[in-house]
Amino acid sequence: MPLRFLLYFVNLLNKLYDKEFSRQIYNLKAIELPRPEFYVFYNGRESAPAFNEMKLSNSFKEPTDSLELKVKFYNLNPPHNRDLLKKSLPLDDYCAFVERVTLNKRNGLEDESAFFEAYKHFMTARAWMKDFLLEHEWELFKMIITEYNEDWDKDAIRTYYTEQGIQQGIQQGIQQGIQQGIQQGIQQGIQQGQQEKQLSMIKNFLAVKTPIEFIVKATGWSEEQILKLAQNDSEATT
Repeated sequence: MPLRFLLYFVNLLNKLYDKEFSRQIYNLKAIELPRPEFYVFYNGRESAPAFNEMKLSNSFKEPTDSLELKVKFYNLNPPHNRDLLKKSLPLDDYCAFVERVTLNKRNGLEDESAFFEAYKHFMTARAWMKDFLLEHEWELFKMIITEYNEDWDKDAIRTYYTEQGIQQGIQQGIQQGIQQGIQQGIQQGIQQGQQEKQLSMIKNFLAVKTPIEFIVKATGWSEEQILKLAQNDSEATT
């Protein structure tokens, strides 16, 4: 985590300062920089202490005091750090939002449905969050759902469809060469799995009446493609 924050900070400096800054770093005069603070507010599923201080130096192969970055880690899962949430309404709102998405998933809702049920709930139950949700809905979705599941989805798709692809590849390999057939089967299997996952996501979005503009951002499909899929699904159920 400290290494990730170090990379974030360097990237932020690159964005904050223009090309002139790149030349100034070679001057003898010291350049004033903003004072950084690094925090992790944790609300994941794994067990974690209420507080921890993580240090970049713990990652070095040999001890050194030449470079240090400290990250303050706060576990926000109940019952930890309730006093901290009382002091920060935005942080309390965010944790409550994530907890509702998690509860929805435990109750059997798909990822997209779990997110938008919470989204609609907080738009009315906590009206002061409305502007924030409207402005940052896509970032929230990516952070809570898309990025959280991305690695798991890729691994699951790869494992399942690699097995399927190997079988298909072996059959093709009888005529075309074993190695070529296996590679082709694996690739087709992975592509098929990704397409099916995306199609399922779009249908879940449509089921909870998600705005078309948001679905376009989340999937890369055009508005015309999404509307056509919605029409086909509607015709299939009538």
